[in-house]
Amino acid sequence: MTGTKSIEPNQTQEPNSEQLLKLIEVQLAEARKRRLAREAGRGKAGLVGIFVIVGAAVVALWVLSAMLEQMRPHRGDRGENLGDPALDGSR
Repeated sequence: MTGTKSIEPNQTQEPNSEQLLKLIEVQLAEARKRRLAREAGRGKAGLVGIFVIVGAAVVALWVLSAMLEQMRPHRGDRGENLGDPALDGSR
């Protein structure tokens, strides 16, 4: 054997500083993409949540309005004053 050192196929060479820098830049770019996608999804979910809440409030107000309308006396019901002549206006 001579004094030269041969590289075995199973051994890997250590990356130099330029390769490490490029690897870090690629990883940072991927992390930015993931973060932006996550933030965009979060914004859409918040918007959908607001629409659901507003829709539920509108439906609840409509139901309460319908219940109130059923509780009000109708024009034809004013004659039912339990026989009190002062209330039915028959004088």
